[in-house]
Amino acid sequence: MLQFVYFSHMMAYNVANTPVERLVFATQNLATKVLMQFDNQARYNNQMTVLAK
Repeated sequence: MLQFVYFSHMMAYNVANTPVERLVFATQNLATKVLMQFDNQARYNNQMTVLAK
């Protein structure tokens, strides 16, 4: 569990500091954890795809 939290936090930090055109997440849970940090949801909510629900 701790690895997932660390990974999602580092991913959120990188997404917040690097402009991207599209985000693709493996699961909705990962998308939620990444986008809720660093105000990423306001920036990337319409630019994401989730592969598995």
